[in-house]
Amino acid sequence: MELRLLKYFWTVATAGTVSKAAEQLYITQPTLSRQIKELERELDTQLFMRDGKKLILTEDGQFLKIKAEEILQLTSKTVQVFEDRKNAELSGHLTIGALEGWTTSSIAKTLQRLTNKYPSITLTILSGNADDIKWKIDNGLVDVGFLLEPTSTENIMLKKLVFLNVG
Repeated sequence: MELRLLKYFWTVATAGTVSKAAEQLYITQPTLSRQIKELERELDTQLFMRDGKKLILTEDGQFLKIKAEEILQLTSKTVQVFEDRKNAELSGHLTIGALEGWTTSSIAKTLQRLTNKYPSITLTILSGNADDIKWKIDNGLVDVGFLLEPTSTENIMLKKLVFLNVG
């Protein structure tokens, strides 16, 4: 049984009609109806009784709704655990060397978003001229350096960034 089908079933059971559920799921009503029929075939049981346009859960449908809720919640919690683990891996201290002036202010907003998203990361920003920053990179005093061209990048792993000045 696919999680997608359980989610579809649970949404129909909660919404009460296929059309409302299809709207919430952003799929067409005929597609959703086919998916529910497929689930009923797979389980070899009727999950809904029709009362006009409204659907009423059968006893098996009520049982599946409870189980679907548990499974969907467990799935959501499992995904959250992996997201938390991934975020927890991003921790430590980063020392950045940046040219005095506009470069420091240009990266400040990005670094603030980074530390907001990953609060276990701490930063130190060291400023200086290009020769100072290159020397700090060469001697392992900074993890990342921001330089402007034309600067010699011999013995430096280079990644070019483009900053647009808007406004």
